[in-house]
Amino acid sequence: MTAYLFTWNQREGYSNIQKLASKFKSKGYVDESWRILSHQMVRVGDSAYLLKQGKGERGIFGIGKIIDKPFVGNDSKYYVPIRFFRFVDPKTEMLATHEALEQILEKKQIDVFASGMPLPKDFNSELIDQLCDAGIEMGIDPEFLEAPETMKPTLVNSRIGQGKYRQELLKLWDSSCAITGCAIDEVLIASHIKKWSESSNQERLDKFNGLLLSASIDRLFDRGLISFSDDGFLLCKPQVTIKALSQLGISKKSKLNFLHKKTQLYLAFHRKYFGF
Repeated sequence: MTAYLFTWNQREGYSNIQKLASKFKSKGYVDESWRILSHQMVRVGDSAYLLKQGKGERGIFGIGKIIDKPFVGNDSKYYVPIRFFRFVDPKTEMLATHEALEQILEKKQIDVFASGMPLPKDFNSELIDQLCDAGIEMGIDPEFLEAPETMKPTLVNSRIGQGKYRQELLKLWDSSCAITGCAIDEVLIASHIKKWSESSNQERLDKFNGLLLSASIDRLFDRGLISFSDDGFLLCKPQVTIKALSQLGISKKSKLNFLHKKTQLYLAFHRKYFGF
């Protein structure tokens, strides 16, 4: 899934934005076609982020998904239909501020005025990490926003490693770190193998898409500095030294205590995603 950044400048007129915000309030979503530069690359299902440019406060005020193929408008330019699952009035509110975006994107990407440009592959997950409060991050996640209302509380707990999802991982991994055997509950993290932003809602709730890891090891895994082979042996990036591993109580010969076949499929994605 690719994410695209669409832009709006108040010089283009504010009345249509007001209408869209009003429609969103009454329906819970709003459909609108937006100018896209990368029309040959975009696919149905890709994420869409709407960025306010120009004077005043800047930031993301619309989040949704591409719902149909690009088409040529009356002005001979390409447009793509988007369904926005979050849409606010940019004069009064932002879903993600300019300051949050500065932590993720280069200045040239934030200041771009060309609408419909692809974003870095890690954008979805890094934006969620920046807005680490669960209530905020779920509110900007297109996959979450499409989920049935009855599923959303379970997804929130899954994202923050709590609730049923954590209990399932504790049972699956015998209430201990999958690699060190540490059984101190307070330091164990219920971590997703396939990145949250890359997973479907079903995958987000799948216990086999999870590892129970002590906090420091979880951080290495989440950042793609370590991974695991099909037979469970530890894989490390060059910057993870033998000394650093020793300080964490593991070595390059360490391996997962056991490995389910379904978990192997998620680990294969993790290795490919982080270049192992």
